[in-house]
Amino acid sequence: MGLAAITQRRWLNARLAAMLLGVVVSVCPLSAWAQTVGEGAAAALALESSLVDLIERSERSVVSITRHTESPELVAGAAQQPGGVAIGGGVVRGNGLPFGQQAGQPRFFIQGQPLIAGRLGNLQMVTDAATPPSGAGVVIDPSGIVLTQFAVVGLDDHHVVTTPDGVRYLADLRAADGRSGLAVLAIRKRLEAGQAGDDGAAPEAIDLPALPIGKAEDLRKGRLVVSIGNPYAIESDGQPTASWGSITNTAARVPQNEPLGGEVESDGQFRTTLHHFGSLIQTDARLGWNASGGALVNLAGELVGITTTASTIAGHEQPAGYAIPLNAAMRRAVETMRDGMAPEYGLLGVSFDRVASRNAKTGRMGIGVRDSYRGAPAQVAGLLPGDLLLEVNGKSIKSPDALQLAVGSLPPGAATDIVYERQGQLHNTSVVLGKAYLDGGDQIISAEMPSWRGIRVDYPTAVPPEVLRVKTAEGAIDPEGCVVVSEVEEGSVSWESGVRPYAFISHVGGKRVRSPEEFFDAVRDASANVNLKFTRPLNTKAPASFAE
Repeated sequence: MGLAAITQRRWLNARLAAMLLGVVVSVCPLSAWAQTVGEGAAAALALESSLVDLIERSERSVVSITRHTESPELVAGAAQQPGGVAIGGGVVRGNGLPFGQQAGQPRFFIQGQPLIAGRLGNLQMVTDAATPPSGAGVVIDPSGIVLTQFAVVGLDDHHVVTTPDGVRYLADLRAADGRSGLAVLAIRKRLEAGQAGDDGAAPEAIDLPALPIGKAEDLRKGRLVVSIGNPYAIESDGQPTASWGSITNTAARVPQNEPLGGEVESDGQFRTTLHHFGSLIQTDARLGWNASGGALVNLAGELVGITTTASTIAGHEQPAGYAIPLNAAMRRAVETMRDGMAPEYGLLGVSFDRVASRNAKTGRMGIGVRDSYRGAPAQVAGLLPGDLLLEVNGKSIKSPDALQLAVGSLPPGAATDIVYERQGQLHNTSVVLGKAYLDGGDQIISAEMPSWRGIRVDYPTAVPPEVLRVKTAEGAIDPEGCVVVSEVEEGSVSWESGVRPYAFISHVGGKRVRSPEEFFDAVRDASANVNLKFTRPLNTKAPASFAE
């Protein structure tokens, strides 16, 4: 048994013994003390054995992640190989993103704009990596899918994953999402000294120990969990650091000046993740080192959270550890990112008070609606300025953060039950949520986005807030349903017909379309000559008819 394992076992024994001894002394008479101590010691040993086994099974799935640029360790080799495969990048084929780029050219995509092309054709490993790891990650699929924190990955970097047994792999950035604070890597191939990093070949068959994803929403205060991480230890001696403890909070907030992903807001604060609204897991299972991207595991051996150092760095609750919960919203985000796509988040379509309000007559507390945008989901469902929002899907709403978390945790198109008060009377309505707009820098994807004759479309509310205010005031959003043109390729038939971004389409060939999926289904089923109905006239005399 190694020194680390011995130290860990002694620490567990001491902690368990102290806990159980305190219980024994406080509740047992002296005459029964000896027998109870023996039973307590047996229980402690049984729990210790279970925890040690759990750690040994789980730590094999926790890896170190290192970001490399053109460093001495990774040296540029030959020019880009035919076929367009590049380290860490998606490959554009056909008429996908970015518009105007040739097929086969490797690209990452920020939503709505192209990124830097893959610059390294072949890479060669010449020495052991001297670059310090940026964080840890967790293998969630034996094929080499690694889940980590947004802050651990780099857009223009090349990622090397090191397992506890010392094997190093080259990994592609599949997707990253600032709203969830998560990112997904896909292992491509094993790296060995003197071996080319990427020769354009297909990914190798990978078979790594993976952790199943559990349901963080089932966690309660007092539940025991294990935290595993420390990429430095994984790199140096193959021994991830492990700690165990209990859940102390399931609704901790990230401080406003601490990023988990995304860009700084205009007020200089980070408010770009759902976790700033109060969703983090707080636990006394604290690693004490770089915890970003590590695993939080329940006693069933399921991954229920991705650890982060955000709040401890910010000086909040120094003895505590924090983790991004893998609840329903985050699991949906992870599944989407595994496919290289961007997660989507719900939108109500109202402006609201910055503080909660209480009706002095009824005593009810909620969030006041300041404005309900014309054609947006809330207005369509009957919500009006002055309404007091009380519940979302049965959950009480007592703060603006709680409202944003409840709505943002749901996907676009979700039918959402809202309880509200109007003039002292309770009312219920069902709102079909729109899609929240996220700035392009907050989401990185590698999958090709669908397009049709030079245009891409999205949910009508997925536009910048200032655009949404203008378009709703103009009545451009059809309350019966429509989609927005998010991008137009210059020189395409759509461009020549006068279509520009932020035009809204309600019908394809006479068929109503309310979502991107419905739009692409409709154009696929239509004839070669397709008529599109726009909610506002185009700035052109050309007909809204699009032929091949």
